[in-house]
Amino acid sequence: MKSTIGVFLAVIAIGILLCSTTAEWVCQPGVPYKENECNNCTCSESNKLVCGDKGCLDPIESFLFNCQVGTITEKDCNRCECIKDIGTVCTNKICET
Repeated sequence: MKSTIGVFLAVIAIGILLCSTTAEWVCQPGVPYKENECNNCTCSESNKLVCGDKGCLDPIESFLFNCQVGTITEKDCNRCECIKDIGTVCTNKICET
């Protein structure tokens, strides 16, 4: 009986993990973002990320664009996530020192 419950819980945990990693990323309106350490972005009322289109030539931009989708990191007080077809998107809040 205990092993059946353990297997059941493991199956549920795997299902939750798969659903959370395949879900489309959604920005939060009112939160400032930065794309690949280059373009400033805003979040529309329909939760779509809208970024500037300045040509960024810094090699770090290419590195940040070619990240592993789903990777989550932190930079100071900001949260970054690698988004498919966008690259690394970080919140762009002013951090207290």
